[in-house]
Amino acid sequence: MNSGPPDFTLDDRRAPVLSVVICTYNRADLLDIVLDSLSRQRLDPALWEAIVVDNNSRDQTPQLTARLAAGMPNLYYVTESAQGLSHARNRGLGVARGDWVGYIDDDCKLPDGWLARAERIASEKHPAVFGGPFDAFYLTPKPNWYRDAWGSYDLGPVARKLDSSEYFYGGHIFFERHLLQKLGGFDGRLGMAGDRLGYGEEIVPQQQIRSENPSAVFHYDPELRVWHLVRKEKLSLAWIVKDAFVRAAYVQRVFHPDARRRRRLGILREAGQVLVGLVADALRGVVTRDRVRWPYLRQYWAESTLRYVRWLGTLRESWRQADRRPLRSGGRS
Repeated sequence: MNSGPPDFTLDDRRAPVLSVVICTYNRADLLDIVLDSLSRQRLDPALWEAIVVDNNSRDQTPQLTARLAAGMPNLYYVTESAQGLSHARNRGLGVARGDWVGYIDDDCKLPDGWLARAERIASEKHPAVFGGPFDAFYLTPKPNWYRDAWGSYDLGPVARKLDSSEYFYGGHIFFERHLLQKLGGFDGRLGMAGDRLGYGEEIVPQQQIRSENPSAVFHYDPELRVWHLVRKEKLSLAWIVKDAFVRAAYVQRVFHPDARRRRRLGILREAGQVLVGLVADALRGVVTRDRVRWPYLRQYWAESTLRYVRWLGTLRESWRQADRRPLRSGGRS
């Protein structure tokens, strides 16, 4: 296991095609699953490396990685003391040697042919960014009302270039390394930080790549598929509501950083109207919802009433923008 300086140039192996970065925080039990699936990949180990970035874990993450690295000579372990997913991803970027650096969540599980497919895409398509779908999987019983689609991501069955309105999500994405390094990596103000929810850190560099090179290829391949765990805490309406609120705020922050500043009184008035709409729609779900489409009340709330929660999240960010300078891509870790 390598845990030394952030530069592996002393390693005399030729640089791999792919670097896979897994950032983790206190999830040794889940990390075991993704690393086990990495160890089963059907691709020449000389063509790829895996880098675990430990972001201040207090569990058995170092010991687990050391044990698995004994059988995976291309598995590396580094630490990042600055708390936050963006900081950890930048640490992984700094030590990666592959032409493409991929990021997968520490609660993913990979099919045996996943890396071979990624290497083929990189070698044949030479995309600036590429990725594929992910399907939900579970380690605890799934409630009857929870839909698999809520924990999945799929852009269809056909391999294609993304259009300018489409983006890959950070839990399963590859960047051409030199492009990401040129941009300075990920913005440390975005993304998860410890147990705090946060999003958007992977969207900003995609925006920048498109802005600087409109012809850059963003390639989607439906066969580059992974499984993404829907953790137990996500199988509750309370978590779905919180996630929707926070995610909407980050969508406003990332996609509309220069939004016209609004008077706070106007924001409060609109928030009051939204709350009235939320309560009315929630009650409508109890009384008159389509019970064929939404046999469970929580399904209605999660698919209809949740739009008001997102609206409130957007207004929360508008409140923040009212007296702060707009967030621009920069100031990276």
